[in-house]
Amino acid sequence: TTIFAVSCLVVIFLIYPHLMTIISQMMKCVEISALNQRYLQVDMQIDCDTDKYASYRVAAIICFFMYGCGFPIAGTALMLSKRKTLLHRDSLATYGFLYSGYHLGAFYWEFVIMVRKMLVVFIVVFYDGHKNYRIMFGMWLITFFLVLNIFMRPYQLSMYWYLENCSLAAVVVTLNLSLLYQSQFALPNAGDSAVTG
Repeated sequence: TTIFAVSCLVVIFLIYPHLMTIISQMMKCVEISALNQRYLQVDMQIDCDTDKYASYRVAAIICFFMYGCGFPIAGTALMLSKRKTLLHRDSLATYGFLYSGYHLGAFYWEFVIMVRKMLVVFIVVFYDGHKNYRIMFGMWLITFFLVLNIFMRPYQLSMYWYLENCSLAAVVVTLNLSLLYQSQFALPNAGDSAVTG
């Protein structure tokens, strides 16, 4: 029973990012202005304006929120129910890989990381506004989790905490630079490309 439970948890964690990506791809459409039609970005043969696709999109949205939000919530609830026995041999054997690298008070941190990944996908998929705003929302989101990680210090080893801070900071810097690039080259018309002093 323990081996089966551990195997299920490991598989769910391994497929979570990939499954969230696949589900999100089912909802990402692009508009072809010349045809006045919207097509699925990963398969341009699928028309996003058909009733058949609408039913698939509803199913994808339901799966996105049920799995994307449901698993972190269920996992946190499970860890909360086991919080008094986290150091027992049975708990360590079954769920130890979820919290063994964190301080005991931050046993839920693996699910915080899952929520961060889900929110990034949420911004990319569901926000249809200007790409500069999408970059800014992503930057603010990662900055929030960077600050959270700095103050919470969930890792037992300082090296892991430092590396996580560096990785999140690198993402923030990259998004900042991409925002500068977008604003530099986002010219409304070809006639506006003249440089003025």
